Amino acid sequence: ALGANDLGGKKMPMGSIEDIDLEDYNNNKETFAGYYGKIIQKYKKIQPKAKFFLVNFPNGIRTDIIDDLTKLLKDMTEIFDYTYLLDLPKYTPNFYDEAFREKFFLAGHMNPMGYKLFAKIIMSYIDYIIRENPEDFAQVGFIGTPYHNCDSKW
Repeated sequence: ALGANDLGGKKMPMGSIEDIDLEDYNNNKETFAGYYGKIIQKYKKIQPKAKFFLVNFPNGIRTDIIDDLTKLLKDMTEIFDYTYLLDLPKYTPNFYDEAFREKFFLAGHMNPMGYKLFAKIIMSYIDYIIRENPEDFAQVGFIGTPYHNCDSKW
């Protein structure tokens, strides 16, 4: 869940998928997209079989950029293998409406109940993605080891 401070505080331009150089991440542009891509690319270099779950802002947060951010993250799932989007605006309640804030916020941040709810949302979404893509996750227990179960059939 990268970018809340970078984009939320408008500290850098969002950029686009074109800011990512798939051949050499050192050439990525100095934008949110370029830096985000660079993080994924560096981890892919360390572990090519790594899985990534990109997380969008939930409903009610930065509505002015949410469409552009959603497009960027969806584009990243297209250029990086085993990369999935947790499209929170599509599947979460409005985190900033009055009723939600009254129950789940304290002093501008979520309270323990809010963070627990958010963790359950993330956990449920990841579980859904894994169940929808079992072939992508069948070998995760072997990532980072010299082993591979070739007999696995889905």
